[in-house]
Amino acid sequence: RGAGLLRSLRAAGLAGSAEAYESLLRASCRAALARSHPSPARAAHGLYAEMGSLGLALPPAAASQLLLACARTKQAAQAKEVFERVAPEAGHAAEEAEEAEEAAAAAVEPAALRAFALMLSASPGGEPCDASLVRRLLAAHGRALAERLVGGAGDREHGAALVQLCASCGLAEQGCGVMSTLACSGVAAATPGPALLGTLLASCAKSAAGVEHAASLLTRLGEATHPAAARLAASKCGDVWATLLDAACRTGVPAAGFGVYRTLVSRGFEPEAEASLRLLQGLRSGGVSAAAFELRAMLLQRGVPIPEGEEEAEVAVEEG
Repeated sequence: RGAGLLRSLRAAGLAGSAEAYESLLRASCRAALARSHPSPARAAHGLYAEMGSLGLALPPAAASQLLLACARTKQAAQAKEVFERVAPEAGHAAEEAEEAEEAAAAAVEPAALRAFALMLSASPGGEPCDASLVRRLLAAHGRALAERLVGGAGDREHGAALVQLCASCGLAEQGCGVMSTLACSGVAAATPGPALLGTLLASCAKSAAGVEHAASLLTRLGEATHPAAARLAASKCGDVWATLLDAACRTGVPAAGFGVYRTLVSRGFEPEAEASLRLLQGLRSGGVSAAAFELRAMLLQRGVPIPEGEEEAEVAVEEG
């Protein structure tokens, strides 16, 4: 009835107040959340659009409630529009980026951010999300990102959604950062598993920078004292990490691959001989002589036969 009255006023050349629109919008959001039904959420978004056309501003708390309602009822287009309007875009300069991060963190409430992240990560067909949108989502968490993911009882689902989003759009550094936060938290309910690690590493393997970030992640996990982090760096996840050996050679950073190899061996996992020999060849081709010599010695100690031509070449280079 209220929405109909506002439409009648507009038809008569009049307009309702911002307070009237906000009251109706909030009521529609409550209905959407209570019934888990998209119709009230779409109605609320329609009121939001009308407010925009009339130049009426919606308070941040009400905008967060609208984002929550749209995200919970899987209204992706509407949720993205609301988020992009309420979460300031990060600037390029460090100072601008920091100011935008603080503004975004203040503009969107935690429950709405969580629902929005979960909705995006559950997109049909696993379609990659826009990288700029994911960056804004991470910025909207602000400096309290770690607290929100691991504070209290922890929130593995929220953290996993952010890792999956970073992986889907190639944000290797950010994805590894979130993974490290989760794994090194010491909070059991926030601890990621091997499947999520595999998703992240598959994305990292697509670029040289990604492989290097993944190698750094393995180092951090290996050095961490928390059992959860140690389990992800342990031999039972060795096959997942070993995928980086070929990726390192393919993307031109064999030295990063050797770092992964050395860490895995130190933790009791020996990568397959074929992958190890390909890494050796990659190190030789890339001119990483010291690492190639070390790897060759490690392989011989394991009893892995070095192809005769390659072994002679290594010896000749070493003697030279």
